[in-house]
Amino acid sequence: MLDQSLRALGYQETDLATAVVDQTHVIAYLALADYYALLRYAKFFATRMDVSVAPNISAKHSQVGTMVNTLLAKAEKRLVQLGVGPIEQFASGRFTLDFLEPSVGEF
Repeated sequence: MLDQSLRALGYQETDLATAVVDQTHVIAYLALADYYALLRYAKFFATRMDVSVAPNISAKHSQVGTMVNTLLAKAEKRLVQLGVGPIEQFASGRFTLDFLEPSVGEF
């Protein structure tokens, strides 16, 4: 989890054991650590399901997974706000549709 955060910030693989995070990257590092920890918990709790033995006996195991997924969504939003991490952001661009226009020699 911590190594993944350092990798996302651009640290080399050989420097992970002794990396010192700059003061300018501390907030991004902590946000990435939150994201990767919650991602690991989300995978762990994904297999949990509600159990019902009788009408009066039940256990709701999926509540933990639902809450972790909610926290993971908030962590992803935070990464987008900071502009770091594995979360892909939409970037606007320009499309050229000139191939639809007839050329001079076609008429």
